[in-house]
Amino acid sequence: MKAEELERKLTIIRKLKEAKTRRNQRIQTYVDVYNLVDPREKSKFEHGITNFPQAAVNLGIFFLSTGRTKVRLSVAKENLQERDRFSAAERAIMGIERGIDEEYRKVGEATTRRRANAYDILLKGSVYNLSCVVPADDGKTPIFIATRWDPETCFASYVNSTRFRGMGRFVHEYECSIEDWEYKKEELGLNSIDISPSQESVTIADYYERFYENRQPVVGHLILADGKLVQDWDYAGGTKEAFTEIPVRHASAYSDERGFLEPALSQINDFNKNKSVLMEAARRQIKQFLLIITEQDAQVIDIDKLIDKDVTVAQIKPPGEIRSIELIKGFPEMSSLMGLHTGDMQRVLFPYTTWGDVGMGEMPSGYLYSQLRQGAFANAGPYHDALNGMDSDTYGDWLRQYKRGNYAPIKVSGNYTGRYDGFFHDNFKAVNNIWQVFS
Repeated sequence: MKAEELERKLTIIRKLKEAKTRRNQRIQTYVDVYNLVDPREKSKFEHGITNFPQAAVNLGIFFLSTGRTKVRLSVAKENLQERDRFSAAERAIMGIERGIDEEYRKVGEATTRRRANAYDILLKGSVYNLSCVVPADDGKTPIFIATRWDPETCFASYVNSTRFRGMGRFVHEYECSIEDWEYKKEELGLNSIDISPSQESVTIADYYERFYENRQPVVGHLILADGKLVQDWDYAGGTKEAFTEIPVRHASAYSDERGFLEPALSQINDFNKNKSVLMEAARRQIKQFLLIITEQDAQVIDIDKLIDKDVTVAQIKPPGEIRSIELIKGFPEMSSLMGLHTGDMQRVLFPYTTWGDVGMGEMPSGYLYSQLRQGAFANAGPYHDALNGMDSDTYGDWLRQYKRGNYAPIKVSGNYTGRYDGFFHDNFKAVNNIWQVFS
C-alpha cells in the first residue's frame, strides 16, 4: 500500500475512534455502577452505595439468555420438500450454536454466546460479533464463527443509500499480550514488529471497508500492530468473492447505544448520595455522644481518630455522665426521599416484585403478577428484540456463506424441541439442506 493511502486509512481509523469517545465514557460509567465502584470511597465521611443496579442487570441477563435456542425458518407450508430442508437447517444451526458455546467456555468466557451478548447489550448498550464462515486448513471443512468483541473496542460507520444500507467502515482496536500477538502473527502470517523487552502488550487494529469494484460490492481489510502495517490492504477473506458485506454483526436497543442503566443513573447517584448523608448523620450522632463523655473527662480527643480506632465507651476513663441520644432530626424526611429514588429506579429497571419481594402477608393475584411481568419486559424488551434480530442475521450469514463456499458436510448434534423432539445427530450438507433463498 502506498504511503498516502495508508495515511488516509489511519485518518479514517482515528476519526471513527474519536466519534465514539463519549460512548466509551458512558460505558465506563455503566461499568463502574455495575461493579459497585464508590466515587466517595476516599471521603472522610461515611458513605454507601446500592447494589440494586447490579442486581437489575444480572436479572436482565438471566431473562435474555436462559433457555434453549429455538430456531424457526419460515417456508410455504404446502412445499413439503422445502419444509424438510428447513427442519435440517434449523437443527444444524442449533448444533453449530452448541459447538460455539463450548468454545466460549474453553477460553473462560460466559457459559454461552447468548449470555455474553446479553451482558454487553444490557450493561454497555450494544453488542458486536464477528459473524462468518471460514475454511479450515484443509480448505473444505467449514469453521463457523460468532466471536464476541467488546463494544468499547469497536468503532463503526454506516451507509444509508438507495443501493445499500449497512456497515460501511469498521475498526476493532484492542490490546493483546505478547504471547497472544506471537500466536496471532504465526496463525495469520503477519509481519513482525519491534517489541521492547519491557513491553507487556501490543495494540491490534483490524480495519474493514466496504466499497464497489466494477459495480460489485467487495470488502477490504488490513491489520495494524502498534500503528504499523502488518497485513497489507487486501480483500477480506483473501478473495473478492469471500464477502459482500463487512462480516460483523452489531445490535443495540437504541440508536445512541444506550445501556440498560442509563435512565436510572441520576436516581442511582441521588440514592447513593442520600444514603451516605444518612450514614454520616448517624455517625455524627455517635460523635456527639462521645463528646459528652469526653467533656466530662476534661480531655481533648480527636473524635475521628477515636472512632477509627473502634474505642468503646467502656474504654474511656472515667466514664462521666452518659446522656440519652435523641433521634436525629430529618431522618424520616430523608428516608421518604430515598423511597422516591427507589421507586424511580424500579420504574426504569425492574420492580422489587420481579425478584418475588412482596409485603408481609400480601398475596398478589395472578393478574397482578402478569401486569408486573409486562412492566418488567417493557424495559428489557428492546434489548431482547435486538439480540434476537442479531442472532437471526448471524444464522443467515452462516447458511449463505456455507452454501456459497461449497464446503464439505458437517456433523451436528444437540437437543431439539419442535417437530422432532429429543436429541439429534445429523450429517448436514449445504447443497441438499439449504433453501435457495440463502444462495
